Amino acid sequence: MQHTAEEYGDYWEGAVRIAIGVLLAWIGRTAGAPFLALDGLGPTAVGFVVFAGTALVGTYVAVLGLARVIRTAVAAERRR
Repeated sequence: MQHTAEEYGDYWEGAVRIAIGVLLAWIGRTAGAPFLALDGLGPTAVGFVVFAGTALVGTYVAVLGLARVIRTAVAAERRR
């Protein structure tokens, strides 16, 4: 399958978005863990909000990257 320069760029952009999404989810887990380890409702709530927020954003960014990779692959196959 032959790819144009734009398609290679789209693949790289999708791969970078997937990596950033995974990194955001990991950062959220790392940043929220100390709060979740503390006793009390306040720190636990803050830890949950930090973890859930970064996990949600990381998942969204990773899915956008995956969608770009799939869309580029389908377009390349249809062009053939």
